[in-house]
Amino acid sequence: MGNRLLHPITERIRIWRNIVFRGWWKLVWGIYVVVGLLAVVRAEILPQENIPPIMELLPSWPWWAWALIGMGILYVATLEGAYRLIQQATFRDNWIDAHKNRFGGRFPPIPEFLNDVVVDYSPGMPVSKDVQLLTPSVQFWARLLPSQRDQLLEMVKWLGQDPRDYEEKIRRGAPPGGSAITQLHRKR
Repeated sequence: MGNRLLHPITERIRIWRNIVFRGWWKLVWGIYVVVGLLAVVRAEILPQENIPPIMELLPSWPWWAWALIGMGILYVATLEGAYRLIQQATFRDNWIDAHKNRFGGRFPPIPEFLNDVVVDYSPGMPVSKDVQLLTPSVQFWARLLPSQRDQLLEMVKWLGQDPRDYEEKIRRGAPPGGSAITQLHRKR
């Protein structure tokens, strides 16, 4: 019961983190590293005469001015992160990209139903651009659920092939005349 109550909160925190910290941590750590290196070089390598402290190099604005600058940066980071998150959700091409977006860039494992059409892959191995797909038989295609067919065609497209050509290769593998079971059906 407690987990169900916390789920909306944890989901909101996850989304908020995705919005605010999307790439900005690299900038913050970059600034931190540069300032740290400057401090080490100043303290250990350069002679101490005629070098002003770092605080004198920064403008001597009051604390509230720095707080406003920080809030402005946070505001811009939030807007940019929200824009990118919405753009990804809107233009998500397929299940592979959806998985990568949800799980921090990790590729999903190849679904079990695709093991017969993927060359040199075993269950649980992640998808990659090196995947080679075989052209399945019409009987294999007919056994797939519509959502599984869509997944296979999305993977074909993700690999840089034309899904229409892939379907045509399957169709050409059908016996002449075919039957109602072996006809290819595609959602339009």
